[in-house]
Amino acid sequence: MRQLDNQRVHTIRLMLENEQRYVEKLRSDLARCTDQAAEAKINNDLCGAERRVRTLHEQLQNQTAKSHAHSPGHHDNEVSSNTP
Repeated sequence: MRQLDNQRVHTIRLMLENEQRYVEKLRSDLARCTDQAAEAKINNDLCGAERRVRTLHEQLQNQTAKSHAHSPGHHDNEVSSNTP
């Protein structure tokens, strides 16, 4: 189970890195763009890519929290050492 969780985290990280590179490419393309029709398409693609980055980031946070919860020695009812 833990190996599967680690593979999921790794896969999501790779997808996130690829999507972040794509966002940077689109931003670069947009900065160099002089055609309004092409600019509109790039902006549309950029919005979608930024949405995917947010989604992947959320999935990564959820998966790492889930992986941490399943790690050995973790208890859902642990009490913080700062609690009186």
